[in-house]
Amino acid sequence: MMLFGLSMRLAPAQWIDVQANTLYVIMTMHGAGMGGIAGLSGAAVMWHFVRRYIPVSTGIFVADLVFFLLGARY
Repeated sequence: MMLFGLSMRLAPAQWIDVQANTLYVIMTMHGAGMGGIAGLSGAAVMWHFVRRYIPVSTGIFVADLVFFLLGARY
């Protein structure tokens, strides 16, 4: 994701030559990847703090992870 973000910053500065269509593909990949990372890390942080105070099932966490990945895939 960092390389996509860096290329998005270097292209308008004309340090690298990127066609407009390719730049939009890079932008989409960067946004989807960052959204996915934010969603997964948010679920992990929530699981960590909820687990401290409420007894929760590991199976529920795995189901949440699987459904999140399926939703991101389709």
